[in-house]
Amino acid sequence: MKFRNCLLITLICLVTLLSICPGSYAAEDKPIEVTVAVCADFKPFEYIDDQGNIVGIDIEIMNEICNILNFKPTYINMNFDEMIPSVRSPLADFAISAITPAEHRKKVVDFTDNYIECKAYNPALDKYYEESYAIPVKFNDQYKERLNEAIALLKGNGKIDEIAQKYGLVKNSDGLYEFEMELKAQPKKDAYIVSEWAKSNVESAIAKHWTSPKDFQNNYTVNINREQFCELAYNMLRTVGDVGNVNLADTSFTDTKNPKVLYLAQEGIINGKGDGSYFAPADTLTRTEAAAILCRIARYSGISIPDYTGTPYEDDAEIPEWAKDMVYSVTSAKIMSGMGNGFSPMGFYTAEQAVATIERVYNSLK
Repeated sequence: MKFRNCLLITLICLVTLLSICPGSYAAEDKPIEVTVAVCADFKPFEYIDDQGNIVGIDIEIMNEICNILNFKPTYINMNFDEMIPSVRSPLADFAISAITPAEHRKKVVDFTDNYIECKAYNPALDKYYEESYAIPVKFNDQYKERLNEAIALLKGNGKIDEIAQKYGLVKNSDGLYEFEMELKAQPKKDAYIVSEWAKSNVESAIAKHWTSPKDFQNNYTVNINREQFCELAYNMLRTVGDVGNVNLADTSFTDTKNPKVLYLAQEGIINGKGDGSYFAPADTLTRTEAAAILCRIARYSGISIPDYTGTPYEDDAEIPEWAKDMVYSVTSAKIMSGMGNGFSPMGFYTAEQAVATIERVYNSLK
């Protein structure tokens, strides 16, 4: 009897341990696709590297969580103040970007347990802040308990410590990771913010009068909207003489009279949304939309694009059928590139990414 009791206790402990171990959800038929909102402008937690990939402490932690829970994440980059609303909406399942579970946020979203505790130094104010970061989720979210299990495991096995230390964070005697905030430089008059990798592209575009820093409030790292992208594309085509007159009477868009947008629609380079009667000029441009417009511009201008011969992206199933040919065409031509092993079709496009890819089309025309 004593032996049976010991055996029963051992089995119970083993089952409990396995329930929170990596791969414990691997028995599911396929990974659960989740959308994660991020604001990639807070180094070292989340930022865009020189290859245009979203990286950082939070991204690696989220990837580890998803590995444990058999989730397949798609990251959507957006402004910080858009993340909580995106979690409340169908746009994102949850978010991660050094977000503190402040009381005013808890009124509109729920939060997981804290995954890291930090002491942040703001050099501009010469002040320290003790902060804890958690993952915002919807109220009564089906994933919250599982996220908490994964967080507990990663904190318990030292993986979060390993990731933090990889990025140079040092834990103090109070168990808080100390780091200095890398503040965005405020642009001087006639100056603008741009990532180092895109600096030459933006300088070239400004010199050609395709864009002006005021178009993006002196910040090319922000997301670009549909109208802004069309204006940039039109200005490039005008440089090489590939534009004509627009017939304003022919437009069916009810929400814009922008002649640059209307010209691209007239030439079949852009389409409307829904039933095609509206353009949604202020909507943030997605990577799929960018790929489609870039591909149509290339074809419109007579650029020969090679057939795609590589391996399909891991998130190929998420690329809309109407856009797959165009996505793979522009990546084959090295006009656009993927994000890691995927394409992130619903991810947003930044102004500097738009400028860089528009210039690649231009260089193919020269």
